[in-house]
Amino acid sequence: DFELMTVVGKGGYGKVVMVKKVDTGKIYAMKILSKASMISKKKNDFEKEMRTREHDSSSHLAGLINIDKALYKHWLVKSTKAERRVLEVVNHPFIVKLHFAFQTKENLCLVLDFINGGELFSHLASQKVFSESRAKFYTAEIILALEYLHAMHVIYRDLKPENILLDLNGHVRLTDFGHSKDEFSRDDRSFSMVGSPYYMAPEVVLNKGHGKEVDWWSLGILAYEMMTGLPPFFDENTRLAYQNLLTKPIPFPETMSEDAKVMLAGLLDTDPKKRFGSVDPPEEVVRLNGETAGIAQKWNQNWLSEVNWDRLLSMEADPPFKPKVKGITDISNFSSHFTSEMAKYDQGAAAAPPGAEVLFEDFAYIAPVSDTMFSPGSPNKKSPPNSSPFADIPPLTSPMGVGAKVQTNTSHETNWQEGG
Repeated sequence: DFELMTVVGKGGYGKVVMVKKVDTGKIYAMKILSKASMISKKKNDFEKEMRTREHDSSSHLAGLINIDKALYKHWLVKSTKAERRVLEVVNHPFIVKLHFAFQTKENLCLVLDFINGGELFSHLASQKVFSESRAKFYTAEIILALEYLHAMHVIYRDLKPENILLDLNGHVRLTDFGHSKDEFSRDDRSFSMVGSPYYMAPEVVLNKGHGKEVDWWSLGILAYEMMTGLPPFFDENTRLAYQNLLTKPIPFPETMSEDAKVMLAGLLDTDPKKRFGSVDPPEEVVRLNGETAGIAQKWNQNWLSEVNWDRLLSMEADPPFKPKVKGITDISNFSSHFTSEMAKYDQGAAAAPPGAEVLFEDFAYIAPVSDTMFSPGSPNKKSPPNSSPFADIPPLTSPMGVGAKVQTNTSHETNWQEGG
């Protein structure tokens, strides 16, 4: 069904390939995950745990008997299934969309929007810092995406520049939901140590239990990094970085505006209950005034005062920067380290062990045609029904997807005057 064209990204358990659907000619990104690599990791983790208990022969024997059962509960299997579930149901202009999912004997395959404007990480590395105006635009679009996810009872938990892609018009797309937590209610708390160094909230580092507030902390770190070039508590020694975020004040540069400092201080409040974004507006505000009215009230900060949330959500606001993209198959914003590799399925190179299909049963998926209203490069599509960030949406219940790390080159910047 798909013609493999070019490798555009690689990870620990697979790669991302630009593909063309043979019957329609449409271009997608296919994330190909190796079952053998994933299951090998799971078994290594399990056997390592059992070696620590070898003095207890009965425990060791029970462990060997139940190793296959343990695979079902391993974090890698659970996170892959959760990512697949999340991507099936999300439909938002600033989140990458899943179109197909299937498995072969060797691989799990997720077919997503092909977003070829490059990673925010690479653009930031090239530019060193963004203007406050540009950082504000990306921050506002990410707020809309995170509010939507939280309304869907999903915590993202891995917000960082590497997981934010720019489409051909310069709008953001969140990708890589491997650390996300779904079926999460307002009062639930997770005790998993997940996320990326420098972006994890204090309550995650201290294992105090966390909720959706961790995403707002990560947004504060990201916004700070966009305006200064580095995360606020950065240290090449991650242990020292954790100590810094727990003990040191935010080092604001003198060149940063006072409004930006207030915004960042609110997002980086070590008390999750006081952190900006932790309190939703009254339901009647949304019911009487519309979905973006709640966002405008919740994020009523001077730094965001110029943002027109309606125009932003409908993708009518002009991005401050447009990547150099010649067309949907342009791969110039990806590293030649990836694109020089031959695109292939690696069939038979590392066959998955028997029973791997059962581990990922119900993995297959085909998106309904009506769900594709937000397509790459279509800036004027309206928000789908029930996309209010504060709508009362029930937790996800269906069985369950993904993103990639890529590298980019430089492009040109334009002025952003949001208007309206």
